[in-house]
Amino acid sequence: MTQLDLDAIETRANAATRCPEAVVNGRQDGQHTWTGSLTHLRCELCGFTRPRGERAEEATVMAAEIRRLRAQAREYGELAARRESELIALRAKLAREERAHGETIDERDHFHDMADKLAYAVAPEEVIGEHSSMNCPWENALDLITPMAEVEKLREELERQTALAEQGARANRELSRVRAVVAAVIAEHEKGEHNGLAICLHCAQLMFPPPETGIWSESAYPCATLRALGITEDPAVEAHVVADDSDDRGRTA
Repeated sequence: MTQLDLDAIETRANAATRCPEAVVNGRQDGQHTWTGSLTHLRCELCGFTRPRGERAEEATVMAAEIRRLRAQAREYGELAARRESELIALRAKLAREERAHGETIDERDHFHDMADKLAYAVAPEEVIGEHSSMNCPWENALDLITPMAEVEKLREELERQTALAEQGARANRELSRVRAVVAAVIAEHEKGEHNGLAICLHCAQLMFPPPETGIWSESAYPCATLRALGITEDPAVEAHVVADDSDDRGRTA
């Protein structure tokens, strides 16, 4: 029950117990009160009398009004309690929504920044521009990225070139080893410790030990093989190969 309702009840109660003379004489101080016998009510201040039945009727009306106001107050109280519960629930829901919305905003900003970094890693801002109603740097960056099929082709070519480079490196290492062996053979040959076919067999065993070259014999001369392999660029080795070939021709004759 609100203060307005209580004031209304008090005003009506005072009006019911105030003598009409109080209103006529302008006295609103509430000093005109009613007493009397079983049949009449009498104002103690001015002596105004009225039938008790009129007073009883007014009292009945006032009691009914009071009951109505009390029922209305209870109804308002229950309604206010329900509204308060709903308000509490809405406040809790609002807090949850604000937290969820805040997390969504933070996540969106995070991915926005990541997309910007990725786009500007593909091309500078001068090329793909910045965000505006007429431009999207993300789409511009996507247009600049090589299609996936082309990327796969480039990756396969890179792997092939890498494999070839590794093979070339192994071949270079083997060639260096062979050249070192050839140099050692030449140095030993210059000492004059070997001649004829024995030199060729010795060279072959040093440079190409079995089973890579097999067992050398008079029908397989390693010096000619050296020339075929392209490792006789050194003049000393070439001279050795030529001399070996001359010996072969002499034996054939």
